[in-house]
Amino acid sequence: MRISVNPDTESSGGFGYVENGQYRVRVVKVEQVKGKKAPYLKWEFELVDTSVQAVGSTPEKPIQVGHIFENTTLSTEKKNSQFMLRNFIEGLGLKWSDFDTEEAIGLEMDVQLKTKEYEGQFSNEIARVIPPKK
Repeated sequence: MRISVNPDTESSGGFGYVENGQYRVRVVKVEQVKGKKAPYLKWEFELVDTSVQAVGSTPEKPIQVGHIFENTTLSTEKKNSQFMLRNFIEGLGLKWSDFDTEEAIGLEMDVQLKTKEYEGQFSNEIARVIPPKK
């Protein structure tokens, strides 16, 4: 099938990242993946505050902030294999026990984000989960 495109459409230039700091994120998606060594959960988060601007964004050329992607192992091989998974679950306000990934969709937590570079592209990753106030 032949598709017609608009030749004047500009490239998005990709998605942006935010400055290192504390942010509230929301779970958009969680899926279980069969890894080479062990199964893991693939998490997708978005910033809750949509007014946060991406690094380099200007009113004339706004840059959309990208989602944050993280993986947490489901391996129980080592005593602390699931430390990051536990941090996520408890950070989202859930009890550390068996859970359904659907329960996490839409939940929010506070995190410390840092910037990472991969093949010349910058993005954010979760440096640590900030425990919820009790």
